Parts: sequence; structure tokens; C-alpha cells
Amino acid sequence: MMETAVLILAGGASTRMRGADKLLMDVDGEPQLRRIARKALALEAPVTVALRPGHPERADALAGLEVETITVPNAENGMGETIAGGVRHLSGHDRILLILADIPDLDTAHMKAVIDASVGGTADAWRGATEDGQPGHPILIDKNLFPRFSLLSGDDGGRTALAGAKVETVRIGPVARGDLDTPEAWTGWRESRLRRGHA
Repeated sequence: MMETAVLILAGGASTRMRGADKLLMDVDGEPQLRRIARKALALEAPVTVALRPGHPERADALAGLEVETITVPNAENGMGETIAGGVRHLSGHDRILLILADIPDLDTAHMKAVIDASVGGTADAWRGATEDGQPGHPILIDKNLFPRFSLLSGDDGGRTALAGAKVETVRIGPVARGDLDTPEAWTGWRESRLRRGHA
């Protein structure tokens, strides 16, 4: 059986949040980063969280959870650096599930759907997508793509690494593109959640 590791990408600087940290936003009484880590742990796969230097509060938010944390020295240069550092660290696994840490609606079931879609498959990657097929997250990559992903840099979130690769989309709904990067996006999400009947 293929061994899958989970890599949560939490190295961003939250520059568009105007002073707030999107990964520490409160969701149902806990920081968003802790929430997404708990959801990933329910997959019963090893979970690694890639952090940036100088932000101990993010590591503190994960206290008590059975996750591994790594610090990516150049994470401030963009998501590509965070992905590359994490993939190099997890290169001994068969597949890696890449998860953005700033999608509050992402649940274990969405992650599992992407993993399950890969069982017996021969693609290079499996990618969460909206109902109309727009690609998003999570992304499960096979080990044959690790060398490409380990060379990412800057703000490249994987586009160049996936170029020419066989990628299958897994339609998990709008959550695939539900990352929240600004205070306005978080406010809109909270208002929408209230309309859907959540506290």
C-alpha cells in the first residue's frame, strides 16, 4: 500500500491581513491552524506542518497535537519555498498530500476524497477541484514529482511542477478554492456561515 504523508503549508506571512495572522483566526473556539491540523490527523497518516521562522505563536497553536513541525528558512520568499522545504523533508514517502492551512471549510472528508481517488491510479497528481472543475486544493503528489516540487521557489505554488504531468481532478466542491487571505474574505466567510446556520 502506498504510504501517504500530509504536509500542511503554514509558512506564509499573512501580508494581506493587515497585521492579523490568518492562521490564528478563531474558528469554533480554536486557531485555524490547529483546526486544520486536527482534521488532517483524522486521516491517520503522518502530519507535518511547515512553518516560517520567527513566529512561535503558530507552533504554540499546535501544542499537544501529534504533528511534526519543521521550519523552512526561506518561507518568507513565497509558497514555493515552503512546499520545496516540506517535500524535501518528506521525500522518503510514496505520496504527499499538500494542504493549504487557510481553508476553514476544509474537512477530513475532503482530504480523504482526494486520497481515495488515487487508489489504484496511475496519475502523477490528484487535485481537489470545484464542482465545475476549477483546480484547487488539496493536491496529492506522487513521488515521481518530488524532484520537481523540491525545486520550487518564490510564489510558485506548484504550477511549474505540475506542467506536463498527468493530473486528475477530484470534485470536492467550492471548498477547493476556499482559502481566505484578507480580513474582508474572513468577514464574508463568517457572514456566509451564519446564514448557513453555524454559530
